[in-house]
Amino acid sequence: MWGDEEERRELRRLMREHDLMIAEAREADRAESIHYKVTETPARQAEPSPVFSEDQSDVIVKLLTRLREERDAAVSPLKAEIAELKAKLDTIAELRGKLDAMLTLLGQGGIKSAEVTVLPDWRGRRHVG
Repeated sequence: MWGDEEERRELRRLMREHDLMIAEAREADRAESIHYKVTETPARQAEPSPVFSEDQSDVIVKLLTRLREERDAAVSPLKAEIAELKAKLDTIAELRGKLDAMLTLLGQGGIKSAEVTVLPDWRGRRHVG
């Protein structure tokens, strides 16, 4: 069925060789996936020199303060106007609620409407009847 003994030995040898080749390939794949990174720690540097001189820094601070004050002065009236408009909007919403309530009462007959009765003309001529 499997041939003679010599063929079986050859087949076993080829299988061992195949297993060794697969193991070597796996080991090579693992070795390729590992990356080593080598870094050197740089020597400490002295404190960096400031970008601006002290006088320049003072000017920048004063300029930014002035710009903030101008912005606040421009925004303040707008905030007041927004508050006023919100108050008006609240009033309108309240009036609308009252109007809806009145319309509901009128629609349900809460307030009776007057009936108009036509009377005879008694001013100009006498009505007999």
